[in-house]
Amino acid sequence: MNSKQTSRPWLRPALFAAGALVFALLLWRIFLKPADSTSSKVAAAPIPSNADVSASGRIEPVEPVTHIGAPYINGHPGRVAEMKVSEGEAISAGQLIAVLEGRDELEAAVRQAQARVALDEAKLEQIKAPARAADVAAQKAEVERCQLALANAQAEFHRYETLQKNHDVSVSDLDSKRTEMESARQLQEEARARLAGLTDVRPVDVRLAESELQIARAELDRARLELNDTEVRSPAAGVVLHIHAHPGEEVGEQGLLELAKTSAMCVIAEVYETDIRRVQLGEQAEIVTPLLPGQTLHGTVSVIGLEIGRADLVPTDPAAFADSRVVLVKIRLPESRPVAALIHGKVTVVIHS
Repeated sequence: MNSKQTSRPWLRPALFAAGALVFALLLWRIFLKPADSTSSKVAAAPIPSNADVSASGRIEPVEPVTHIGAPYINGHPGRVAEMKVSEGEAISAGQLIAVLEGRDELEAAVRQAQARVALDEAKLEQIKAPARAADVAAQKAEVERCQLALANAQAEFHRYETLQKNHDVSVSDLDSKRTEMESARQLQEEARARLAGLTDVRPVDVRLAESELQIARAELDRARLELNDTEVRSPAAGVVLHIHAHPGEEVGEQGLLELAKTSAMCVIAEVYETDIRRVQLGEQAEIVTPLLPGQTLHGTVSVIGLEIGRADLVPTDPAAFADSRVVLVKIRLPESRPVAALIHGKVTVVIHS
């Protein structure tokens, strides 16, 4: 036994080297070879161009959700006095949805502006209207009386002027008569001016009255607009999704409420970037959702996004490729009524490419 081992001293190192080589080959086979072969197979396997594209999606209105705000009242954010709608309610365009505080004060301002307009209109009519015959006759009589008084004052002045030359009256007496004559002349001129004012309409007076009336009407228009601002009406038909301001609360940055126009609905599908090249406009799609068990919706690809982003939805199939980079594809639904009340509902989409 000892003689055999002595005659073959190389056997043990050879066996050890062979075992190490086999072990190294085994490690290479396990850790390196499968990865290379797998990657080569993935790179070589083409994706069929006619394969359907599956994606997760959500139900949305075709038009974005509208955030309805409220105007400022007297320089401050509007405060809700009364809410006329509730969440989930279908409303029409122009429907009253809320009344803001401050309406009583603005109604009083409108009434005051209306009274100002009525007053200025009456003034303009008075300026343009011809004088009454009785007023004209009375003023003519006043002019004649002033003319007679002036004639008497002039005669009296001339008489005193002659007497003063003979020193029968003093200079102060003459000056007094001169003053009386000038006063009578001034009264006559004023009477004639009043008579002319009764019979003539001055354009400058008309323009002034018209300008005052225009200012009053502008103030009335502004008061009415401010009053109308206390009534918030819907800009379009739709469904009230959320109410953000309730009676007694100010309308903040989120607005008064959110309105969805459910007359036209669509599905927003999140298509993986690896599949988007197989999606074309006009292709048909089938949509299913647990919210409508047993029903299959049909739609048409109407918009393909131009931007790659992160997925917002978790794939419904746990075995699906968990790619977080997707392109949004809009699928128009020909019938919106079945999903009008399912906004943001999760769906599964199959696009037939």
